[in-house]
Amino acid sequence: MGTRRRKPAIHEHTQCLWCDRSDVTLTKDHVFPRALGGTKDLWVPACRDCQTEISKLETEAARQSHYSLFCVTHGPTGRDKRKPGSGVIRARYLLVKNPLGGYGESAFRAGADIPETLPHIEIDVTGNGGARRRGPTPASVERLLVALGNILDRRPNARGFIGELEVRTDRLLDIDADPDFWPRVVLDLSGHVYIRARNPDEALRFITALIYGLKAGVFQKDYDAWTNSNIAAGAPHWLSLKYDKFVAQRLAGKIACGLMFLQFGSAVRTAESFRRVRDFVLGNSSDGTASVVTQLCDAGTETPWRENHIAFICIQDGQILAMVSIYGDCHLVQFGDASGLLLPVEKHVAMCRWDGTRAGMVRATSVPEVVVELQSRAASFCASP
Repeated sequence: MGTRRRKPAIHEHTQCLWCDRSDVTLTKDHVFPRALGGTKDLWVPACRDCQTEISKLETEAARQSHYSLFCVTHGPTGRDKRKPGSGVIRARYLLVKNPLGGYGESAFRAGADIPETLPHIEIDVTGNGGARRRGPTPASVERLLVALGNILDRRPNARGFIGELEVRTDRLLDIDADPDFWPRVVLDLSGHVYIRARNPDEALRFITALIYGLKAGVFQKDYDAWTNSNIAAGAPHWLSLKYDKFVAQRLAGKIACGLMFLQFGSAVRTAESFRRVRDFVLGNSSDGTASVVTQLCDAGTETPWRENHIAFICIQDGQILAMVSIYGDCHLVQFGDASGLLLPVEKHVAMCRWDGTRAGMVRATSVPEVVVELQSRAASFCASP
């Protein structure tokens, strides 16, 4: 993907890029988040504490923002085989009408073609009675029952509680008034159990009925009559994502800071403009620093660099600007006055494949269409009143 350069060793660096500490063990922090396709071909030195905080931002962006929808279709897939929840999109809900009645619970993984059905137990709490066991297999429902049984078997604590379950009462839009929706308890792909209902009163009635049913063995029936139901292709799904609107801006700033370090070296640490952007990325700013990162266009609207995330440093009217595109969601990061930094002899564009197969620095002269497009956007921004 461009110029071959000797890769630096971690021992060649003495300070964490994010906190400037030198009395810590340094690790390699991906410039482009690993969950969005980044590889260690592009990295900056970071201590473990900062790495942990940065990872929280990257995970939220990749699994719980609008970027997560692109991860589903373009990847990369979850890479941590030790964690069953690796790559799972953190949607508040993903529901689909079940041919056998009710609404099925589902989940998406990054890079997956179809959603995965989650095991759940629904109970009609309107007074008509009835319960439904749903899941991809009978074994998956049994895992849910075992998890619930383990909770009931615990001894009460000092307050008399035997356990805590998350209760989700999100507004379900068109489903809200549908009598065919029953509250349910769900086992997600990470092994987490939660209850979904449309309001607190419905949740309380469900919990009461659930505990009674578990103790009476109502759900411990055989599976001779188990019927698999296939969701028809093109069936509508109800999906909800909730996230901090500044996540994308902070992520763009994080990538831009990494590229600044790679282009200008450790000298950027002393630049006040760099430190302002870095503080914004770390969530340490409270003085309107968000204005240093501006969204220029929405995700999916860029075409010259399809299938690649892009980052590029340019100088416009004596100001250092970074252009960062994630799935075409283009942001401009303003670092400020360029006079205090030694400009690099050769300009490079950082590129990262969406599918996580490759990342690297490319000579700007080898991708002129990308550079022209980014510089044009920067110029237009600077010229606007």
